[in-house]
Amino acid sequence: MANPSYAQSLRLIKFYNEAEREILQECNRLLLASINGNILGPGDYSSARMQQIRKDLLEGSRTWVQEAIPYSYMKGVDLADTSLPPENESIADFGEIHQKTAEALGKSTYSRLMDVISVVDRRVDDIFRKLELENTKSAVLGDQKEAQVAAKIKDDLAENGITGFVDKAGNTWDMGRYAEVLAQESTMQSFREGITNRLQEKAQDLVFIPAHSGSCKKCAEFEGKMYSLSGNDEKYPPLSEAIDGGMFHVNCTHYVEAYRKTAE
Repeated sequence: MANPSYAQSLRLIKFYNEAEREILQECNRLLLASINGNILGPGDYSSARMQQIRKDLLEGSRTWVQEAIPYSYMKGVDLADTSLPPENESIADFGEIHQKTAEALGKSTYSRLMDVISVVDRRVDDIFRKLELENTKSAVLGDQKEAQVAAKIKDDLAENGITGFVDKAGNTWDMGRYAEVLAQESTMQSFREGITNRLQEKAQDLVFIPAHSGSCKKCAEFEGKMYSLSGNDEKYPPLSEAIDGGMFHVNCTHYVEAYRKTAE
């Protein structure tokens, strides 16, 4: 099954790709000024356009989180309802749990998006601090190194984009690609949390992970099998065992459904 919130993910991906393009355009405008021999003052490097892009990123990220995360969570709740046996009744009022879980997921996602924006800020600041320094040296020494530095930075941006997001494996991601992975991961996590919380609300401990074509080797070991949400069942292993083994990794689209006798 594809990410049920894929359309939500696409919204953030498009938004961040457009923001990166605008940042690059503004950087290139300032870099071209240096290449063409125009002397820029300190205020020029913090353009009103760059400030507006950052403001739009902050506001757009907040809006996306407020809409996409609860939506994805409720899609999970809805799916759980379709898989639950009709005889299952609620054992407790989970209303507050549903709300607080969605809020916690939203805060976590927003915090990670703020990390992205902070990295972009530092990357852009580093670029223009370097140019300001070369501008100062050029004025004192009478050389033209600022234009050379600006041209080199411009070429690097054209090739690599606004980079600087480094994962645990040491891979460097550009702004758009990082947002893509984060959007898909956060919406799918919210979807799964909605499922499991609803199942627990309905006293449904036994679940299975539906198999689907194209599964990776990591997931193939665990899909199509039965698990216990609580980990207290004597016959079936805890779901946490599959998760610890790599199930529900980044870009994974597996999820759990309530066990019914016809599922075995």
